[in-house]
Amino acid sequence: MHELSTNWVVLGIALLLTGVLIRILGLLKGLGTGYLGCWALDLMHRGNQVNWGVIFDLAFAAVVGILMAQMATWALWPRRPLQRLPALEARIASQLETQIRALQQWLGSGGTPPAVLRSQDLLPSIQQLQQLRDQDQGVAMPAHTKRLLSRWAQAGSLWRQVLRQWLLLEPLLRQLATPLLDDAPQPLLHSTLTDLAERLQVQPSLAADLSNAEPNNVEPSNAGTAQLWLEQAGSLGAPQPLLLAIGQQCQELHQLLRSRALLNAALARLTALQR
Repeated sequence: MHELSTNWVVLGIALLLTGVLIRILGLLKGLGTGYLGCWALDLMHRGNQVNWGVIFDLAFAAVVGILMAQMATWALWPRRPLQRLPALEARIASQLETQIRALQQWLGSGGTPPAVLRSQDLLPSIQQLQQLRDQDQGVAMPAHTKRLLSRWAQAGSLWRQVLRQWLLLEPLLRQLATPLLDDAPQPLLHSTLTDLAERLQVQPSLAADLSNAEPNNVEPSNAGTAQLWLEQAGSLGAPQPLLLAIGQQCQELHQLLRSRALLNAALARLTALQR
């Protein structure tokens, strides 16, 4: 309190200049550290020693600190962090696809069920995408990069919905008696799960074709879809309400994965323009 009461003018000016300089340089994440450095300098009884020697020492220390921070950034973080996002998104899709295929195989052959997919298995990666929404706040960057960050953050939000939908669907599938016996050449449940797994493999280059082709496909009405799932329940000997709930959840997941494919196509176009 003594230092604050005696040197508050110098400390206030130092804090003001530090905040302005950090904002100009776009280093908002280091704002707290800069303020802490000003406070530490004042506590070292040097806040009342304003002369050219102190100013030079502070400027030299600031330059050295900026250079060290830049070197650490180059060494520990990729220079173009956006380049790692496609691999991150593909890893999320691969994990969910693996779970769907494992559960599909268990439904067909029986035996020991696969381990349940936990939200913690995918959520950290999804949150990395969602956090990109706040990275452009107060930081000067090209408009194109901001659009890319916004799209990737949108992909994170979409993946959170996909994960939530799968966490609703998987417990329903595990209530079915295995192995499933169906005399139909292509059982509805099997084909639906296969379609979901294949949609997770859709490459960005193929998503545009998917968006152009799907509107031309005539999908059955809700009543027709429900009737198909009721027939599937009869052929499997499973409760009709359970199959109706599975069909509804599969349809919701199908729409989310279609949106994901379209978003990936948009991301691919934006990335191509940046190169």
